[in-house]
Amino acid sequence: ENFLRMTFSVPAQDYELDPVVVSALDKLLILHADHEQNCSTSTVRLVGSSQANMFASISAGINALWGPLHGGANQSVLEMLEGIQANG
Repeated sequence: ENFLRMTFSVPAQDYELDPVVVSALDKLLILHADHEQNCSTSTVRLVGSSQANMFASISAGINALWGPLHGGANQSVLEMLEGIQANG
């Protein structure tokens, strides 16, 4: 919930969380956390083992998603789902 507030809320304005979005994001984050030792997970752990701070470690993991074999696969799935939705 805090992630959604930090990402989408506007300062000094009320922000109501959509329980469906909260539930979906919780499931998505659990799936990503339980994804064993993929490239980005290994990168976060490797950078963290050098005693880099949490932000540097997570940034490294996010950057590991840049390549077409890891994060690019997610992009392809999203494009496929959008095509299915658009074409019925």
